[in-house]
Amino acid sequence: MEVDCEMQSPGDESIVKLWIQENNTVVRRWKDFKTRGDFQTLKKKLLECNSELSHLLQKIQGLQPTADNLPLELTVVYNTLLIHINITGGFLCEHQEELKNALFRGKES
Repeated sequence: MEVDCEMQSPGDESIVKLWIQENNTVVRRWKDFKTRGDFQTLKKKLLECNSELSHLLQKIQGLQPTADNLPLELTVVYNTLLIHINITGGFLCEHQEELKNALFRGKES
């Protein structure tokens, strides 16, 4: 899922906009990969996208959770989970932990 670039974030506006662009770029590449290529190539590309989104999520979670950043964080968690589920073929305990962590951070904000 892509994030609307009109999202407001008063404190860290420029970095959040960069992260929105980073998320959207990975999502667009993921969508392109899904429509072509063999299974092994697709799996390799999914792993690359998963790695990039996981790294982005770590950067986002390095900031204090705020109501303004929450939509971006939840979107990146969602995208990371979707890609990882496509790689593993199912919902794992680690997916549950990632989701629980993001929701807890949302509650803090």
